[in-house]
Amino acid sequence: MHKIKLDPLPVVTGDPDELLDLDICDTCEFATTQAARIAAICEQVKRYTVTRYIAPGRQIIVAPSTRTPGGWQVTFYHADRQTGELVPIGHADRDTAAGVADEIPYNYIAADAVA
Repeated sequence: MHKIKLDPLPVVTGDPDELLDLDICDTCEFATTQAARIAAICEQVKRYTVTRYIAPGRQIIVAPSTRTPGGWQVTFYHADRQTGELVPIGHADRDTAAGVADEIPYNYIAADAVA
């Protein structure tokens, strides 16, 4: 196994209120950039054994699920207020890569992976 630096995720831009306009919601800037980000995360978690996404004082690690065959476990970490050490605060099991993508907030960036 070796560590790989992940490519940056697409940035979601545009106005989320455009999703309320049924005439343009499928082609608006927000929807298309959001779809590109979701597709990038899906590709990363399918391609690598373990992926890590980070934000200041937080990280999310995505690894194969121990409960759902073919699924993923998404583990959330937060910096301890006293030590600064990252500690697990919860996890979610997801059956699909798109479900994993839904768990990665927009302020997180792709960090690295293990293949």
